[in-house]
Amino acid sequence: FQSLSLSGGILTGSGTITVSTGGTFSWNNGAFDATAAAVFETLSGVTTTGTLGVLGASRMWDNSGTVTKTFVGCCSANFTLNGTFNNLLGGVFDLKDDASSGSRTTPGTGTFNNAGTFLKSLHTTVVNDEVFNPAFNNQATGVVNINSGAISFGGAFTQSGTLNVAAGTTLQKSGGFTNNG
Repeated sequence: FQSLSLSGGILTGSGTITVSTGGTFSWNNGAFDATAAAVFETLSGVTTTGTLGVLGASRMWDNSGTVTKTFVGCCSANFTLNGTFNNLLGGVFDLKDDASSGSRTTPGTGTFNNAGTFLKSLHTTVVNDEVFNPAFNNQATGVVNINSGAISFGGAFTQSGTLNVAAGTTLQKSGGFTNNG
């Protein structure tokens, strides 16, 4: 696809879904789910925006584009990661959530593998806290930049890459921590 939009419903199947280089993907609620292993790819130059939705346990998302997760509101989850998200070298995943109060949560039992750049940044003017519960593997080429608010990693965290925590921000770990770097 050159352009793909999902705003509700459930996309199932076992094939590969690819958003082409330079394309756009808008995802506001709904689910990518499957009974068999399936791959969703956003290639270099693809811009993904929205609140996102549920990435099912059998799904894998390979990202080499830019994913900007945004949500304006209070306190409820809007992206659930039960599958595997691979932020590939050159890929960017940016948490730009604004919560009017409290914190935002990314729940799930899946895994986030970061070989690219993972950002926690300011969306507009509200500085908030983010709780990220899936397991997180910051690989040797991976960079984590905490530029706004606080983030707490609730699942297992394996560190082999670079962690940058700006002045006045916080990175917390409540799950296991392995430092390979």
